[in-house]
Amino acid sequence: MRKPFFTPPNSAFGRVWSSIHVLIAVAGWRVAMLERFRSAARSMGRTEIVE
Repeated sequence: MRKPFFTPPNSAFGRVWSSIHVLIAVAGWRVAMLERFRSAARSMGRTEIVE
C-alpha cells in the first residue's frame, strides 16, 4: 500500500500524539473544576443502587 503524498514523517507522530494527550488531560481537568460538573458528580453519587 502506497502512502499519500501528504503523510507526515514517522518522527512527527510521537510528538503530535503526546501533545494531543496533554491537551485532552488539560481539557478534562478544566471540566472537572467546573462547579456544575462537581454538583452533577455529587448528585450521581447519591443515586447509587444499594443492595
